Amino acid sequence: MTTNIMLAVGGNWFGVAWYWYALVLIALVLQSGFVLIRERQVGIVIKRFAAKSLPPGHLLALEGEAGFQAETGGIGGG
Repeated sequence: MTTNIMLAVGGNWFGVAWYWYALVLIALVLQSGFVLIRERQVGIVIKRFAAKSLPPGHLLALEGEAGFQAETGGIGGG
């Protein structure tokens, strides 16, 4: 009986407050979006979603289209 009241009032699941679950979820989403590029590596940037698609016959996206981007990801994101 006491546990049910605590869950309804306190918002704790398994003794942990809800904001810790939210913090862990946000950290996992942010972690999955980053890639470490070493000093002897080059990152090829592929844009998956965009308002414009790549025109037929073009290999590189020059104006923000979806596809292989003309800029590469280097050290420091530059």
